[in-house]
Amino acid sequence: MNLREKLEFLMSRNNITKKADLARDLDIAYSTIDNILKRDHFDNVKFSTLEKLCDYFHVDLRYLIKDEITDPNYGLSSLSSSDLSEDETQLVEDYRSMNDEGKEKVRDYVADLKDNPKYKKCSESCMDKEA
Repeated sequence: MNLREKLEFLMSRNNITKKADLARDLDIAYSTIDNILKRDHFDNVKFSTLEKLCDYFHVDLRYLIKDEITDPNYGLSSLSSSDLSEDETQLVEDYRSMNDEGKEKVRDYVADLKDNPKYKKCSESCMDKEA
């Protein structure tokens, strides 16, 4: 599979039917997506564009650039959705659907919550003290 075929597959898998929507989501020029989909190679595609595609579709860079790698899960963490609760899976999916600014806000908010003792998990002895 070449880059064009992989991008077509990833767009289909993510229910993206319009090149313009993908370009907007990635904050790159429509012509960049259009050119990738018209060619069978990634010559003249900026590394930053490839990085954005990888982040957006949650794939490893090697998957995109090596024709012989056809598994979109290649190189990804072995953590599977079965290791996560339903709430955790939803949080991950929500996070992945956000643009860079949204992701930054989530990270900032989580950091604030994490540092607040009110939201930390408490052992039984800690709960006994509160009662």
